[in-house]
Amino acid sequence: IEALEKTIQQLLQTKQANEAKINQLQQSLSEIQDKFTQLEQQLQTQSSDSELKQQKILLLTRENCDLQSNLDIAQGELRKSNTILEKLNADLQKQCVTITQQYAKIAEQQEEMYHLVIDLNAQQKQIDDQNTIITTKEQIQSQQANVIQQLQIQHQDQLQEQTQLVTQLKQHKLTLKTKNLLIAQLKRQIQFLQSEVALQQKLSQNPFFETKQFVALAEQQISDLFDLGFKLKMRRDCLQKLKSELIQQENTLKECQSKTQSQNRIFETQMQQIDDQMLHDRLCQSYCCLQKCNSQLMEVNLSESKQIIEKIGEIEALKEENLNTGKNNLNNLKHKIAEQRLNQSQ
Repeated sequence: IEALEKTIQQLLQTKQANEAKINQLQQSLSEIQDKFTQLEQQLQTQSSDSELKQQKILLLTRENCDLQSNLDIAQGELRKSNTILEKLNADLQKQCVTITQQYAKIAEQQEEMYHLVIDLNAQQKQIDDQNTIITTKEQIQSQQANVIQQLQIQHQDQLQEQTQLVTQLKQHKLTLKTKNLLIAQLKRQIQFLQSEVALQQKLSQNPFFETKQFVALAEQQISDLFDLGFKLKMRRDCLQKLKSELIQQENTLKECQSKTQSQNRIFETQMQQIDDQMLHDRLCQSYCCLQKCNSQLMEVNLSESKQIIEKIGEIEALKEENLNTGKNNLNNLKHKIAEQRLNQSQ
């Protein structure tokens, strides 16, 4: 557009120069006409001059006619050149209007592209944030998987310990049953011994019973009773120890139950995390859809940018054509002006 404006200014300057030259020629014509009138007056006053003066007058009239014809030709050519210049100026103005409109459209499209780029950058930031969230979630999921494996291993170990404790409790119960049976047998033996002691007391009251045998039997029974008492004390101590062990095992079982409850809670939280993972998969699907939409938008933007570039190329081609036409017109005008100058000089 600036180049076209410069060419228009140059053409206007040439037009003004041509008009100034025409004015100069008209002034020279007016001067020649004045001289011609003066000569005619001189001829009229000097009618008795020689034929040389008439020849000079004829030459001057011929020169005047030639100059007038040249001036008429130059004015016609200048008028033609002025009309051509006006047409070119109108065409150039129309082209400038169309170019300004196209530039306005291009500017609007550039603004739209700028807004689209801003939206794409915002979407890219959202996608990057989602990618960071997804990576953090994947890391958390891997950590959770490792924790679940460890908890499963711990749970299996605890189950094995619980099974071992249950087997031990069953064994202790069997030993308690056997010990209870032994205590019942001892009670029966004590009752039998008490009955025997009562019989011996009755026999001691009999005068015909031998005292030596009674004393020996009584001593044996007393020793047997002491042995039984000692065994009963030992068994009571064993029973107390077993009771303390059973209490400890019950406490360990309670602790295991509390641990299992905590592990169940952990498993529930892990199930919730699995649900979160399902949501994460859905988010991944939505992210893939967003990527497809972004790729489609990028393709559309590329096609539009290609169209804009093609339009800019067409505009530049039109500019070059207009410049070439302006240069050709200027060259033609220069040639015509040079021819007119040659004709005027002749």
